[in-house]
Amino acid sequence: MTMMSYLIQVNVVLSMLYLVYVVLLGRDTFFGWRRGMLLGMLGVAVCAPLPFVEPLVESLPASGQVGAWTGQIALPEVVVTEHEAGAVGMWPGALYLIYMAGVIVLMGRIVGQVAALARLRRRCPAICVEGQRVHVLEEGEAPFSFFGQIYLCPTGHTAEEVKTILAHESAHVRQGHSVDVVLTQVACALCWFNPVVWMYAREVRRNLEYLADDAVIRRGVGRKAYQLQLLEMTLTSAAANLYNHFNVLPLKTRIRMMNKKRTNGMGRVKYLLMIPAAALLAAACQNKESKGNEMDEVVVVGYAGGDSAAQKDVVAVENPVGTSTEKAAGETPLGEVYDMVEQAPTFPGGNQELMSYLAKNIKYPKEAQAAKKEGRVIVQFVVASTGQVTNVKVMRGVDPLLDAEAIRVVEGMPRWTPGRQDGEAVNVRFTLPVTFRLS
Repeated sequence: MTMMSYLIQVNVVLSMLYLVYVVLLGRDTFFGWRRGMLLGMLGVAVCAPLPFVEPLVESLPASGQVGAWTGQIALPEVVVTEHEAGAVGMWPGALYLIYMAGVIVLMGRIVGQVAALARLRRRCPAICVEGQRVHVLEEGEAPFSFFGQIYLCPTGHTAEEVKTILAHESAHVRQGHSVDVVLTQVACALCWFNPVVWMYAREVRRNLEYLADDAVIRRGVGRKAYQLQLLEMTLTSAAANLYNHFNVLPLKTRIRMMNKKRTNGMGRVKYLLMIPAAALLAAACQNKESKGNEMDEVVVVGYAGGDSAAQKDVVAVENPVGTSTEKAAGETPLGEVYDMVEQAPTFPGGNQELMSYLAKNIKYPKEAQAAKKEGRVIVQFVVASTGQVTNVKVMRGVDPLLDAEAIRVVEGMPRWTPGRQDGEAVNVRFTLPVTFRLS
C-alpha cells in the first residue's frame, strides 16, 4: 500500500462516516455519545486501510462481495501531447510537494501554538481562584483552557462571571477535551485538501462546547442566567482550538442547543447503525487494497502522426475487486482454473512493479498510429500453479496490430508467485484491459 493510496482511503472512509453521522446523529442531544462517535469515526478511518484489520474483515459475512458493489476507483488518466511529454513526469512530484507544503504549514501552526502556550504559561503566574488553580492573564485577554491549565483574568470579570467561566473551562479540563482538539487539528493538517475533514473538525469543536455548556447547567447554574452571561462576555474557549482568541461557536447555536428538548433515550439505538457502516467501509478498503484478479487498466498514448519519439505509456491505476472462493466454470488443459481465490497470485515486486513493467514494455505500434487505430483491448491469461503465465488470448480485440502488442507484453511477463486456495497452489485466471489512445 502506498502512502497516497492509504491517505485517499482514510479520507474516503472519514467522509462517508461523517455523512452518515450528519444524517443520523447530527441533531440529538446525546453529547457524550456524539463525542465518542466522532472520535471513533476518526479511529476507524485511520485503521480501516491497515493490514491488521484484514483478519477482522474476513470474518464478516459476505466480505468478499463488498468490493464488487463498492465499484472501482481510477486515478485521473494522463494524456500526453507532443509539447507536454517532457513535463508529465513532473506532475506527481509537484502535487506531492504542494501537499507536503500544506502539511508543513499546518503542522508548523500547531507547533507554534503549543510553543506560544508554553511561553504564556511561564509568563502568567498561577493563583487559586474559587478553589481552582488558574493562570492569570493580562487585562482584556479572553479566558481559555488547554489540557490541565485554565487561563483567566479574575479582575476583568465580576464574581458571578468568574464562577461561570471556571465552571465552563473546568468542564473542558475535567473531560479532556483538548485531546479531541489536538487529534482533529492533526487530522486537518494531514488531510487539509479534504473539505469534509474541516467540517468534521468544526463539528468536534461544536460538540465540545455543547458538553461544557451542559456541564455548567448540570452544576446548578440557571440556564437563562448562564445564557445572559454568555451574551455579555462572549465567552471564548481554547478547547476548541489550540490557541485562539475568537469565539469558536456562534452563541445563537449554543443557546439554541441549551434550550432544545432532550432527545428520547431510545434515540441512542441510532448509534448502533454506525457499526455496520464502519464494518462495510473497512471491508471495502481491505478488498480493494489486497485482493482480486482484475488487473489495473493500462492506457497507452500514441500520436496520430506516428511519432514514436514522442510516444509515452501511461498507467491509470484502478483498485482491484474483492475475492471469494467461487470457481470458474469449465476446465482447461492445466486443470481446474479459478476466477477468484483466497490468496491471489502476485507479480514479482507487487502491483507497483507490475504497473511499471507494463508501462515500460507496451509500445504503441507505429503502423497503428499512422492508421489512427485506437481502442481497448481486453486480454485474458492464466497464472498457473507453477507461477508461469499461460493461455494468453484476446477476449475483445480492436486491431490485429494492437491485439498482438497486448499479447506480446503479457506473454513476456516473468514468473509470478502462484495463487492459493485452501493452502494449495492453483491456476488463476486474470483479465487485463489495455487502452491504446491517440492524443
